[in-house]
Amino acid sequence: MESRVKVFGIFNILLGITMIITEYSAIVMYGLPMDTTAAGLWGGMFVMTTGVVIIKRHNVMVLVFSILSAMSGLIMIALYIWSMSLYGKRISSGYTCDQTYYEGHSICSRIALDSLFLIYGAAAVGMNTILIHDAKWIEPKNRNGLANTSTAIHTDVPVVVTITPSMTN
Repeated sequence: MESRVKVFGIFNILLGITMIITEYSAIVMYGLPMDTTAAGLWGGMFVMTTGVVIIKRHNVMVLVFSILSAMSGLIMIALYIWSMSLYGKRISSGYTCDQTYYEGHSICSRIALDSLFLIYGAAAVGMNTILIHDAKWIEPKNRNGLANTSTAIHTDVPVVVTITPSMTN
């Protein structure tokens, strides 16, 4: 399980970094409403943070950030499907990529950018849905750096439990 945890963590960190870089380039290049929402920036931060907490093995935080990452992936998918619908008529009416411009740029670059964000969103939703479902296999590490194998709470403080009978009529 140790290698599975690292693979999920590293994948989320790399996905988050690429989402942030791509969103930054979209904002600089286009500045359209679907880009200025910065779904790739804050979504990338959620995905990257999810990867870090997976590697650090904080179960509750993995669950919280996996939910946020999956939601940001869904938002990203919705935004860039909307973006594709804005210029879809130009493509379907027979224009080619080289002759069609969208906001001053070749429509090919916009298609590539929107497709990347759809892939990023699908990857974020897919990976983090698995994490939401299977978060229990990410066992927190104990003080010695080893994974805890039991679910019982261990304390150094002795606990005394007293049971007293209740009064009944």
